[in-house]
Amino acid sequence: MRNYNWTLIILVMLSGCSNTQSQSFYKKNIPVSQLQEDYEVLEKALKEYHPGLYRYEDSLTVEKYFHDLKMALNKDMSTKTLYLTLSKFTRQLKCGHTFCSYYNQIKELQDSLFNSSDKLPLTFFLYEKRMILDKDLSDKDLSAGSEIVSIDGMAVSTIIDTLLQYAKGDGSNDGKRLRDLKLTGQGKFEAFDIFFPLLFPSQSSSYTLEIKAH
Repeated sequence: MRNYNWTLIILVMLSGCSNTQSQSFYKKNIPVSQLQEDYEVLEKALKEYHPGLYRYEDSLTVEKYFHDLKMALNKDMSTKTLYLTLSKFTRQLKCGHTFCSYYNQIKELQDSLFNSSDKLPLTFFLYEKRMILDKDLSDKDLSAGSEIVSIDGMAVSTIIDTLLQYAKGDGSNDGKRLRDLKLTGQGKFEAFDIFFPLLFPSQSSSYTLEIKAH
C-alpha cells in the first residue's frame, strides 16, 4: 500500500474576540519623555534587584542591551511597538522568569494587544521548526498530523525564527522556547497567540495556510 504526501492551500477564518475601542488603545503613541522615564525605572530595578541579570551574559553585553533599548525608546512609540521592543530586550537577557507578562497588564491593553480576532483556529506542536497540526478548530476538517508549511505565504520556519527572538527561556535553550511556542488552546494567553499576530498581522479576515498532508 502506497503512502502519498500532498499539499493544499486553504483559507481559515480568524478567531478571537473583537473590541474596536480597545484596538484603538495600542495605536496611541506614548511620548518619548514618558518612555525615557520608564526606562530609567526599569534599568534601576533590574540592576539593583535582579539576582541573575548576568547569569547568561557578561556585564558588557548586558550594558549594550540597555544602551540599545534606551536608544530605541528615543522616539514616541505605540503600546504595541513598546511591548515588542521590551519583549525583545528581556529575551536578550536569557532569563526565563524575566519577560513582559501577559497576565498583569491592564484590561484595555490586554484586549487591544492580546484578545483581538486574529488567532489561528487550530492547535499545533512544533517538531524542531516544523508546525504539526494537533486539532483543527475551523470548519475545514484538517487531519491531525498534517504539516502547516506556510501562513499567508510566509514559511513557518521563518515565522518560528522570528518568534524565537521574543520567546522567553533560560540561556540558549531554544528547545524550551519552542515548547512555549506550541499552541495548546489550554492557556488564557499563549506565546504564539501573543506574538504571531503582532509581528505578522493579517491583512484580511482570514489566514491562508499551506498544508502538507501525510
